[in-house]
Amino acid sequence: MQTNKIIMATNIDIDQEKLSQIMTMKHFKSKKEAVNEALSEYLKNLLRQEVLTWKGSNCWEGDLDPMRTD
Repeated sequence: MQTNKIIMATNIDIDQEKLSQIMTMKHFKSKKEAVNEALSEYLKNLLRQEVLTWKGSNCWEGDLDPMRTD
């Protein structure tokens, strides 16, 4: 998936204790790196949840027979 990066400065209050703990455990070099990784992981989780809603929705159309070799 291709994404365009939009960079913007943002001032937010972050739980410093949690951030410090995460930075220590994951060996992040900066707060920015830790926050960006957290955003990426959260987005992946949301996308996984969205995929689960597709169950039974007949999103895929195709024929598996040509792919089967056994």
